[in-house]
Amino acid sequence: QVELIVPELDDRLVFMETNPGRQLTGAAALAAASRVLTEYDTDLAKECLDVAEALWQDNKDRKFVGRWGEMPRFQALVELIISTGKNEYKDALCAMDEKVRKAFNLSGWTLGRVMEHMECTAFKDSVIAAATAYKPQLDKMLQASPFASTLAHTEYIAFRQYYLHKSFPEIFSDEYLFSVINYLLGCRPGTTTNSLVSGV
Repeated sequence: QVELIVPELDDRLVFMETNPGRQLTGAAALAAASRVLTEYDTDLAKECLDVAEALWQDNKDRKFVGRWGEMPRFQALVELIISTGKNEYKDALCAMDEKVRKAFNLSGWTLGRVMEHMECTAFKDSVIAAATAYKPQLDKMLQASPFASTLAHTEYIAFRQYYLHKSFPEIFSDEYLFSVINYLLGCRPGTTTNSLVSGV
């Protein structure tokens, strides 16, 4: 006979993994949330920022691999710089200037947001050089379809185009931004007129 034993456990368990990349992505989200919450709940805003800074300290030197590369580290630093203005975060980002070009395709949209907060000339030069080098790659990717848009993961491309154009208007025009949005709103192959955006 087989005896069925069901433990009396809370069914709201969360199973976690040791993943520094996700920890830093969480740090970025919490740092950004702290700015939003400041006018509504100062205690919660402070808690968010404290946890974000603690997550950075715990994970900043850990190695992680995966398709996202250095993006979680860049995102965490950008949000912490915007939220705190602390030099320790600026110095850490400046020290990563040689990694900017390799990571720009995924991180360029967020790096552009921090440019006005940085004094490090070498870092700024690296970001501009990386943006310029990335433009032909973006052209090739988006011109692969007749809609000047990727046919998959379009929502990610859309918000990246917004920030790329906002941060580097002399390199990234609004043309791709609007073509991607046009595709999101229903300009797609076949007879469908469904929008990929709900509530519009």
